[in-house]
Amino acid sequence: MTTTVTMTMTMMILFLKSAGPSFVLIIIGSSAREAAEKSLKHMSDRIHGFGGVIVVGRNGEIAHVFTTPRMAWASIGGASGLLRHGINSDEDIAEEQ
Repeated sequence: MTTTVTMTMTMMILFLKSAGPSFVLIIIGSSAREAAEKSLKHMSDRIHGFGGVIVVGRNGEIAHVFTTPRMAWASIGGASGLLRHGINSDEDIAEEQ
């Protein structure tokens, strides 16, 4: 299976290709986190898979959501340059540059 993810604002567009027919899924959420959660739920329901995404919303909101036990992630916030990172689902470490 091949998965390509293109993220724009709080919309996630998933292009899924497997042995069967391909399909396109457009998920719109009220926030980057909601769009990410809906996308991963759909993937879990449809193909019983696990994964993770980092979504940047239209207002600069950054959401990191994953259904795997761990996922390394990091982001640097705009003008402040605040570095945020983590590996576990409850981890959100902030460091000034």
